Amino acid sequence: MKKRILIMTDWFYPGFKAGGPIRACYNLAFLLKDEYDIYIYTRDRDLNSNSPYRTVCRDNWSQFSDSIEIFYSSPENLNWFSIIKEIRKIGPGFIYLNSMYSLYFTIYPLLIKRIGKTQAKIILSPRGMLKAGSMQFKHFKKKSFLSLLKFSRMSRGIGFHATDEQEKDDIRKVFGHAIPVDTIQDVPPTPANSLKPVEKKAGELKLVFIGRIHPVKNLHFIIECLKRLPQKIELTVVGPAEDRSYFLYCQRLSRHLPNNISVNFTGEVSNEKIKDYLNRHHFMILPTFGENYCYSIIESFCAGRPVIITNKTPWQDLTRQKIGWDLPLNQKEDFEAALNHAAEMVQEEFSEWSASALNFSRTLAFSDRFKTQYTEMFS
Repeated sequence: MKKRILIMTDWFYPGFKAGGPIRACYNLAFLLKDEYDIYIYTRDRDLNSNSPYRTVCRDNWSQFSDSIEIFYSSPENLNWFSIIKEIRKIGPGFIYLNSMYSLYFTIYPLLIKRIGKTQAKIILSPRGMLKAGSMQFKHFKKKSFLSLLKFSRMSRGIGFHATDEQEKDDIRKVFGHAIPVDTIQDVPPTPANSLKPVEKKAGELKLVFIGRIHPVKNLHFIIECLKRLPQKIELTVVGPAEDRSYFLYCQRLSRHLPNNISVNFTGEVSNEKIKDYLNRHHFMILPTFGENYCYSIIESFCAGRPVIITNKTPWQDLTRQKIGWDLPLNQKEDFEAALNHAAEMVQEEFSEWSASALNFSRTLAFSDRFKTQYTEMFS
């Protein structure tokens, strides 16, 4: 009889607005479904949506795939007693929490464990929410929660999942060095079978930004970098306006750019359409304050598109590998130099970098270490 894993996450497919954490859970579930029975407990609607998904069964367990069952909870049914009821009905050996600060999908399960209502081993994945770049936003609220979690001893007896060494350090700074932490990268998406050709002329550049429009993603920084460049540059911004005032600020900045620079805000798009946007552009750009993995970066590599990012992600030493740039945010001139280099690339150089990006993604995706590492974590 296979062991049972209950994944508790605020958002799951067919949702897409929460970005990487959805894709991380999806890939994890499909990686492990042959070795475990997977149960997913989630909301019945997408991030910031007032309406439920049209195509799902609400408030009941239903088959999502072989060995994967899912429960889409309505807001009326999302409460302490319902969560206890469903956890006890499943009787999981493991509960995997896909967030750091969620009331229903992190705090309640931890309290349920603390008062002895489940014997399941709990594994908490902070999803980059303990990084310094993330902690600077809503700092007081987050610090208060972490203090409560630590001093109430809700974190005792649980394990943590970090996706890189930096996140492991972040976890131990908060919860102490004795806390058990498994460091395993997220399960990567599948690379393209072949490169999709896109024309590249010297003096022209098509950039795509993929992510939530929120200060932590730092979109305005790249808009300010672009205004000093002489080439013809198009920036397409793909993602939901999570912070409305910040979105309007970025729009205002883009309206004051010179005529050779254009910025197009497309809004949110489904995960299936992300590849189309990557295929139509030369580079993916993300000047983020910090990421623990960042699926949009890996998806760019999987599409054979190099990236221009900060050094606040696990993806380092990109220029030597000819797959992009990872640059410090306090050196704006380095970003401008990278953008200038990318804009002046001719077809031959760009094609070389594109092939390198795709090959890099294949070294990540076609490794058998992921299943072994995750199986060891859930054991």
